[in-house]
Amino acid sequence: MNILEFLLPTPYFRNTAKLMVWTQIQHAKLLHPNASRVSVIAHSFGTYVIAQIFKEQFALKFHRIIFCGSVVRY
Repeated sequence: MNILEFLLPTPYFRNTAKLMVWTQIQHAKLLHPNASRVSVIAHSFGTYVIAQIFKEQFALKFHRIIFCGSVVRY
């Protein structure tokens, strides 16, 4: 995201970021199908994006998820 997209929290920009991260997760899983311990570390807006992905892809599994500076509700 660029600074303008980050400072204008519209659904379009948020969904674009979510789609981009979801695509990267799928790509990583395709490149490494036998990876057994995949973890996520997210900070700030990244915690929001990962949480939104989990709302839609609840069967998605990771070894560990670490949220730093989380904007997600407890």
